[in-house]
Amino acid sequence: MTMYHLFLFLFFLSFHPHKCQDQILGEDPKLHRLQVLRLYENELQDLPEGLLDSQWGLLELSLQRNRLRELPPMLLRSLPHLETLLLDNNLIRLLPPQGFFGLNKLKMMTLGSNHITELSCCLFDIMPHLWELDLGRNSLATLPDGIFANLTSLGKLILSHNQLAALPRGAFTGLSKLLDLQLDANHLSALDDEVFASLPDLKTLNLRKNQLQSVPRGLLDPLKKLSSVYLSGNPWRCDCNLCYLHSWILSNREKVTLSTQVSCKSPPHLSGQAVTSLRDDHLICPDTPPLSASFTPSLPFTSTSSQGMSTLLSPGVLPTAAPTTLSLMASRHRQWLPPPGQGHREQRGRPVALEAPHKMLETPHPASRGPSWTSGTARSCLQGLAGAPARISSPSLAGTYLQGARSPWGMTSQGFPPRTPASSARRVMGCVSAHTSITGL
Repeated sequence: MTMYHLFLFLFFLSFHPHKCQDQILGEDPKLHRLQVLRLYENELQDLPEGLLDSQWGLLELSLQRNRLRELPPMLLRSLPHLETLLLDNNLIRLLPPQGFFGLNKLKMMTLGSNHITELSCCLFDIMPHLWELDLGRNSLATLPDGIFANLTSLGKLILSHNQLAALPRGAFTGLSKLLDLQLDANHLSALDDEVFASLPDLKTLNLRKNQLQSVPRGLLDPLKKLSSVYLSGNPWRCDCNLCYLHSWILSNREKVTLSTQVSCKSPPHLSGQAVTSLRDDHLICPDTPPLSASFTPSLPFTSTSSQGMSTLLSPGVLPTAAPTTLSLMASRHRQWLPPPGQGHREQRGRPVALEAPHKMLETPHPASRGPSWTSGTARSCLQGLAGAPARISSPSLAGTYLQGARSPWGMTSQGFPPRTPASSARRVMGCVSAHTSITGL
């Protein structure tokens, strides 16, 4: 294409858009062999349907930095060899359904810096070669489930600077080869725990400048190849709900870019502190007593009497958080003794389980000895909000009990001083490790 032809093409397209196909693209036989068409940084507002019908050999189409408001539905259908499509920095609000069908050899597409508010569920055809898709700097508030399922070779997806407040669980289904996901500068306040489960090859995840206060347990565990994650610029709430992320960051410091800038927004006494500087005993919820205080779980027994115990939790031995169902095993070789003056029958300890650590927990205790607990080093995070409880159990060391067991009648149990009466119910929320000191009965 000569400079003369290019000048004429731009002139007619700008002032006579419906005549350009006949006068330029349709009549000049040389343009039928066109492979690269660059019309960027003009004032183009409209593209007539059928404009590119005779350009079946086109490899690159650059239309960025114009004033285009829409795309004709069939504009790109006759470009089976197109590899690069640049439409960024226009005024496009809506993309036609199936608007990108037939582009089976496309490798790169940019739609960033437009005014796109939504994506239709059937927007993308099978594009086995598409590696980069830019949808950043638009006005997207949500994504259809499985919207990218046909883009099986996509390596980089840019969704930065949109208005995304939530992501459906299947938002990234089919993107098993994705390496780079940019979600920064959105309004994300919560994430589904499996939203990234279909991204086994992901290396870079950018979640900067969102509205995240915590993330669900296990969110980052499927991302075995992750090498760079950006988490700063979020209003992290450093309480018991941040146990998982806190533990993950400490275990993967080299993967967290600018880790010292990942800081607490609340509660007020931790505001501004780097998450990496916190200890587990800092991560407690507002109505949680200090971790040095005892807590009293309610244990549903199958016998006619109720027995239990409380434990002394020392913050120095409570590192991190983990799974979900607090399981307490009483020794089969010890008998429960009734309180003085009460006619309870002797009962052998039985396995009990606490399924709802978020409830107010309260339990009476036997008089002279605490129940036998198994020891364990399972680590757990007992959360008062929606969270999965942790399993703490071990068949070993039967006949031992956790240091600090005592009775609610103020009596010393096994030489330890009495603690808070069992009638004072406490909510158990915080990063807890079951690794505590144990004393034989």
